[in-house]
Amino acid sequence: MGRAVETSRQVGPDASESSANGFSIATNPVLQTLAVMATISIIGWGIQPTDPSSPAVFAASVPLQENWWQLITANYAHLNTAHFMSNALFVLIAGGIISFSTSATRFHLFFIVSGVITTAIQLQAVAVSDGGPVWIVGSSGAAFALCGYVIGSFANTAISGRASVSRTGLVTIMLIVAGLFTIRFSAEGSAFLSHFTGVGIGLLTGWSRVLRTS
Repeated sequence: MGRAVETSRQVGPDASESSANGFSIATNPVLQTLAVMATISIIGWGIQPTDPSSPAVFAASVPLQENWWQLITANYAHLNTAHFMSNALFVLIAGGIISFSTSATRFHLFFIVSGVITTAIQLQAVAVSDGGPVWIVGSSGAAFALCGYVIGSFANTAISGRASVSRTGLVTIMLIVAGLFTIRFSAEGSAFLSHFTGVGIGLLTGWSRVLRTS
């Protein structure tokens, strides 16, 4: 006579949830970010300003105190599909790595805060140097921050316990890495200072692993 054997196989509505280990496409912060980027960019492409010299829809511009909310929307809007795809690739790769060790809330806050800081710095720097109206769109500052975070986090793992680095030495190394990364991956005429600041923010926060939830 055969004997019933108890197994650990799970059936029913909870089975797929257990096998996915908590991962869900609908709640993944990277895919959520890409969806918002695509939505705002497409809307912006369909509502072009009549005056070519006017800022693009959702663009951030100086003075910063006017329409401050555009500092946020500017990080999701893009000028064209090529601009969108280049930034989306960085967000997908670097953000995908980060998403495995952080929460959706922390990810979105990091993306928004780093994007606002990098955008504001780029706007102020260009406004001071050029003295004329300036505006900016694109998530490159936040995307570079995500890349910097990955590098900083991996560097912490590789160096901790193996070498002693002074605070001055660490800051110097981070500035060099930020500069080299920015030069290597910034297109001509792009927001160079925004990219450099983004990588710097990412390196510092990645080294400290501020997004880690476990």
